[in-house]
Order: sequence, then structure tokens, then C-alpha cells
Amino acid sequence: MAATVPSAGPAKSPAFPMSTPASSQSAAIKSAGLLAAVAALIVVLWLPAPAGLPQAGQVMLAILAFAVIVWMTDALDYSVSAVTIAALTTFLLAFAPDAAKPVAAGAVAPDMGSGAALRVCEKIRNSAFSPNRP
Repeated sequence: MAATVPSAGPAKSPAFPMSTPASSQSAAIKSAGLLAAVAALIVVLWLPAPAGLPQAGQVMLAILAFAVIVWMTDALDYSVSAVTIAALTTFLLAFAPDAAKPVAAGAVAPDMGSGAALRVCEKIRNSAFSPNRP
């Protein structure tokens, strides 16, 4: 009688398979998605605003178009897109005029959206936080 040797069986795959590098087609789609998102942002910002829509509303629509395209094409990681969208919201809305305070006749510059927030921060500033306090 011949002794049978147990076979080693199928090769085991590692518990955590190594990720493969993104294919060139996937990278091209992501790059095209990011370019399309930036283009949509710029186009929506340059479009004439519909009647009754403040400039801040149009800015938010442009950011929404950017976000949807970035998410659909997976051009940016979700955490990166969150920071990018927050930064776009902060910087683009800071330069949008405040709809509640239209430009007064003879005013040099319109009251920007962040102007009121900056004045509030200036009032909140306390001398207890000043390094030169007596």
C-alpha cells in the first residue's frame, strides 16, 4: 500500500490584499471629473443671476454643481472634497455682497458678506487675551 501525502491545498490569499494602483483610465476619469467640476463652478458663477436670486445664492449653486460632479466622478476623496467645499464656501461667500444691505448711494464699496462677521469678532475681542495687557 502506498502512503498518500496530503496536498497543501489551494494557495491562501493574504488577509488584507494589497491594493493595486489605479488604472490609467480611472485616473483619466478622475482628472476629467475635477476639470469638469472646476469648469462648472466657473460657468455657474459667470452666468447672469436669475431675478430674485442674490449673488450668495448663485455662489452656493456653483458650489453645489462642483460638489455633485466631484462626488459622481470620485475625483477627490470624500475628506478632501469636504475641506475643498468648506473652503470654497468660506472664500466665495466672503466676497458676495450682503443681500440684506444693498449698496448705498455714493458708497465706495459694497458691504461684503464677511464684513459683519469681522465687526462682530472685533467687538468680541477681549483685552484678557492680549499679550500686552497690564
